[in-house]
Amino acid sequence: SDSRSKVVTYRATMSLENLNFVSTSAADIQVAIDFHIILLQVRDAIRTSTAQGTSLDDACAQAFEALAPELTDLSVEIYVRLKTCGRIGFAPRTSFLHEALGHRKRLTALRGAGEEILKAELVDIWTAHRACRRLKATSKGEAIAFVERVFRSAEASQRAQELQRQERARQREQQKVAQRLEQTERRE
Repeated sequence: SDSRSKVVTYRATMSLENLNFVSTSAADIQVAIDFHIILLQVRDAIRTSTAQGTSLDDACAQAFEALAPELTDLSVEIYVRLKTCGRIGFAPRTSFLHEALGHRKRLTALRGAGEEILKAELVDIWTAHRACRRLKATSKGEAIAFVERVFRSAEASQRAQELQRQERARQREQQKVAQRLEQTERRE
């Protein structure tokens, strides 16, 4: 929903192989459901093709070509969300499949390459000229700030998850101690 205009809108989303597909906003939930069904048809077509040995790039292109009329209404945008180096990297949204696949290829090639290399590649992707004219390239300063925010947020999230794991372990240990004490008291 748009908090400024107080209008509720819906979007269909679908993820597959680190590619995230997002439809245009729809005011009618039934339209958004229809959009979601189309995205699921895309996913199924891609999965079927890749199961038969087709590369992901070719399977995506075939699915987009086969479902082109339906996809036109969706104004689908695609972005890459990829966990690597213990962090989640985001590439910018684009309406061009080839651009999103290129971002995915660049980021998956960096798995295990190190955090600084990943950050540099993300900044390069965010500042590059985009095929979609309405999505302008981000300035280098904005891209660096964005990538740093994403990494800081991921670090904070990882710390919070670790604290939660430690707290659950502490609670389990306390329960075991309480159970042992209870058993000991019953025996006496």
